[in-house]
Amino acid sequence: MSFTQHTRLPDEPLRPSPVPVVPAAPGRAAGLADQTRRFVETLGEWSGALHQLGDDALSDVAVDLLAVLQRSEAVLVDLAREAIDRGVVQRSTAASPTAWLAAASQGDPSRPSSDAGPLQPAAPVGDDGPADAADAADGWRSPGIEPAHARRICEVADATRAPGNEIVARAVRSGAASVSVAQVCLREAPQALAVLPDADRAEVLGWYLALGSGASRSTLKALTRRIIARFDPDRLDADEARLDPVERLRWSDLPNGMSRLEADLTSAHAAQLKQAIDAFSAPRPTEDPQGSGTTAPDDRTPGKRRLDALMLLACHGAAALDRDRPRLGALARLVVTVDLATLIGELGYASSGCCPACGAAEPATRVPGAGSTPYGDIIDAGTVRRLACDAEIVPVVLGGVSEPLDVGRMQRLFTPAQRVALGERDQGCSFPGCDRPPPWCEAHHLRPWTAGGRSTLDNGALLCERHHTVVHRDRLLGAVVAGRVVWDLTPGRMPLSQHAAAADPAA
Repeated sequence: MSFTQHTRLPDEPLRPSPVPVVPAAPGRAAGLADQTRRFVETLGEWSGALHQLGDDALSDVAVDLLAVLQRSEAVLVDLAREAIDRGVVQRSTAASPTAWLAAASQGDPSRPSSDAGPLQPAAPVGDDGPADAADAADGWRSPGIEPAHARRICEVADATRAPGNEIVARAVRSGAASVSVAQVCLREAPQALAVLPDADRAEVLGWYLALGSGASRSTLKALTRRIIARFDPDRLDADEARLDPVERLRWSDLPNGMSRLEADLTSAHAAQLKQAIDAFSAPRPTEDPQGSGTTAPDDRTPGKRRLDALMLLACHGAAALDRDRPRLGALARLVVTVDLATLIGELGYASSGCCPACGAAEPATRVPGAGSTPYGDIIDAGTVRRLACDAEIVPVVLGGVSEPLDVGRMQRLFTPAQRVALGERDQGCSFPGCDRPPPWCEAHHLRPWTAGGRSTLDNGALLCERHHTVVHRDRLLGAVVAGRVVWDLTPGRMPLSQHAAAADPAA
């Protein structure tokens, strides 16, 4: 049986190691225990000697220490299996092999770690470490172990007692598979065997083990899905159909004012979302807007880049849906309620009245200096102005007693034909040094509509979401000169109201 062409596995599954465990000579165990104890003490000397290593030697020692780590886990699997087979665990007060190992890690294998006795204060540690080498060695005599780690070791130890799983025991012992890989293999193989009733268990396990010690949990689980897809596709379809109704998306408010978004997705939907986000989340170095030819690295974290990509998809998807379905009652775009003073940036009078022309008291539901959504979210004024510029939101502008002065309409700004014309003229984001293409740009009013700007080609420019934010944040002013957009990068030049525009001749 071969899965190679379907699962991109190595040429063949891992075969059982032909080398059996050779019993040690009488008395060898005592010597090994002493050597192991002294080796643990020797490892502690490395912290003070690492600075003496060359660059290549650091890498070599790292490989050796990782081998020690993996081999130690392999021996712990054999040790736990020996304790189970002898009845040591059964005779102890531990409830399970996992509890026995956890208690042993605290220096008392006779009872669970939760009953290991009162806590003792740690030895004082100075600038040079513990008081002496003996204290340092004693600290490693009770290292402790995380419950999940102990469970992983004991789960593999118990499972490899079964004759059909001997290949896993040998793979762990030889270093061909880590304990983590072995645990996942033992959990995943039964699912594959369910659709391969005539398959040899050792061979199926061998395909998982052939992925190697560095195989991730997701890689091993993907092999199960590939096997099921090849030999029982109906089951895969049934699994997808069973999971689809329980998909969910939820968000919650965090104490710092942010919101957390969580989703449980089927494999198909997760793959679609990952592909879409990955396509737009690559690092994007930015060119110097002054034209020096130098570039600055993208300093966004991977998480921030993925979030920016998700927002890009959401905003442009909402715009496309609203254009395609104009007769729907609900809009995919956001509705934001904002008072006129906030929108034009004249907030000096907000405490005594809503605007210079009205002395009405501020309504209790108003949020001066910000906009609010039907969901109760508060959006800062700068973001409201940027979004309103290209109808990414539908602004509901309020007067003195919260009466709507203007409700944005989907085509009240630039028409689809005008956006096409802007794309032909600007060929993408018009900000200096940016190469974002037209489909991923927003139409920007060079003179804002709050300052009397009209939705005409000579008052419009394409900007990507990032530079649209920068332009509104820094209030940068642009103008169409000889058929192209020229930007004045002096902060504060963009007028926000007709009064401000009249007071600044350059605007």
